[in-house]
Amino acid sequence: MQREWGPEVTIVTLGWPLVILLVGMTAAAALTIKFSGLGRPEGVALAAIRAVIQLTLVSLVIVFVLRSLPLTALFLTLMVTVAAGTSAHRITGSLRLR
Repeated sequence: MQREWGPEVTIVTLGWPLVILLVGMTAAAALTIKFSGLGRPEGVALAAIRAVIQLTLVSLVIVFVLRSLPLTALFLTLMVTVAAGTSAHRITGSLRLR
């Protein structure tokens, strides 16, 4: 049975409600860290800011790349190569060819 993608598929809507939710969750995480004594709450805010910046940049790159079949093939090749290198490094502790 083939599924049709229709109105039941939802996409996160960007806007102020999402910003308020993310800021609120970041503040809750920072307060939890502060009152539990687990570390520095500033680290949570910094991590959240870095995550937003990184995800924005990655999204822009992917949108740009997916508009061209050759760029998509190159991007996929790069991703597979990096993943294989990461796996090899984690398994052997080295990237050297044997």
